Amino acid sequence: MFKFPKIQIIKFLIFFILIIPIKTSFGEDIEESANLEIKQFKTECLKGDAEGCNTAASILFSFERYKEAFELFKIGCEKLNNSVSCYNVGDFFINGYGNLPKDEKKAIYYFKKACELSVKNHEDYCGGCYSLGTIFLIKSNPKKAVKYFSLDCSKNCCEACFEIENMYRQNLISKTSFLSIKSKNKNTFETCDFLKKFSDDNIEE
Repeated sequence: MFKFPKIQIIKFLIFFILIIPIKTSFGEDIEESANLEIKQFKTECLKGDAEGCNTAASILFSFERYKEAFELFKIGCEKLNNSVSCYNVGDFFINGYGNLPKDEKKAIYYFKKACELSVKNHEDYCGGCYSLGTIFLIKSNPKKAVKYFSLDCSKNCCEACFEIENMYRQNLISKTSFLSIKSKNKNTFETCDFLKKFSDDNIEE
């Protein structure tokens, strides 16, 4: 469920695909190279750039330096109100990375904050709302589950739309509720159905 930041992911991939192989070919240690990038993005983070927090934390996470990653995600969330940062703090609490004690209540708190921020800022990705839907579905609370799945479905999250459809097939929500949600998100459902069919066709080939 771990989310990389949307903007800096390109820089992150370029760094690992292109820069590290070049540097290591000259005998430079991979982690030493990564530390230079971490330092740069951390500086941006401390200057108030949430994407810097997310990118530095993402690199740290990839090296299993979980405590440092967690602290930067917290800065991005609590000080800079970034939805991706908040999502990842919640993800830490739900999964207990780096021996962090699992805490569902704290995870729900941060997922809710991520959800609210992503809705407010019209951000199209499967994040806090989808995670809340999953938690409440597991807790046998379909009313809350469909509420949060609907929020991410309306933001072009196919996984959330599919969960709503699965809930209908399992008789967890009424036909009226399902058709109402599907009508409000007609374009998203059509796009997701097309992508799923396209993916299934390619797998069969």
